[in-house]
Amino acid sequence: MENNKRRRGVGKARARQMKEIIKAAEIEFSQKGFDGASVQSIADRTDLSKRQLLYFFGTKKNLYQSVVSNIFKNWATQDLYQQTGEPRQIIENYIERILRSSKDKPHLSKIVINEMNRGATTAIPIFRDIKTNETFKKLKERFETWQVEDNIRPIDPVQYIFLLWAAQHFYASFEPEIAYIMGREKLRDKDWDNIINQVKKIFLDML
Repeated sequence: MENNKRRRGVGKARARQMKEIIKAAEIEFSQKGFDGASVQSIADRTDLSKRQLLYFFGTKKNLYQSVVSNIFKNWATQDLYQQTGEPRQIIENYIERILRSSKDKPHLSKIVINEMNRGATTAIPIFRDIKTNETFKKLKERFETWQVEDNIRPIDPVQYIFLLWAAQHFYASFEPEIAYIMGREKLRDKDWDNIINQVKKIFLDML
C-alpha cells in the first residue's frame, strides 16, 4: 500500500514537471521558432536544469513534437462535428471558443504558423495519427446534411472552416498590428468582445 502511494506521488510530480516544461517550451517556440529556441532557454523558464529537462524528453525535437501534438490534439476536442444542437448555435459556440483561445493563448497559433512555414514536417505525422482527414470528412458530411435539411445555405464547408481558422490565427498572431490600427497599445477585453461578436455576425450571416 505504501509503495503504491509513493508511486502515485512520483507519478503526479512527474506529470507536473512535464506540464511545466511544455508550458515553458510553448513560449520559447512561439517567440523564437524551433531553430531559435534552445533547451537551456526552455529550462531557464522552469525550476529544472537542462539535464533534468532532457531526462523527460531526450531531445529538443522530441519536446517540440510533444508541444505541437498537444496543440492539435486539444484543438481536435473542440471540433464542430462533435457538438450537438442547432447548427447556427454550434458554429457560434465554436467561434467563441477558438477566438477566446486566440485571446488567452495567442502563442499556440504562433507555433502552428511557424510550423506551417517550416513545411509542417512535424505536424503532418500528427495529422495522420489523430486522423485529421477522417475528422474533416465527418465535418464536411455534417455541413452537407444541414444543407439538405435546409438549416443553412449551400456553402463549401471546407473553405468556410479554413476562413474561420484564418480569423483565429490572424487575431492571435497579428494583435500588435490590429491594436495599432485601432489606436491602442494593446487590445482590451472589450475590444476582444467586440471582435468576437463581429466575427460571429459575419460568419453566421454567411449561413
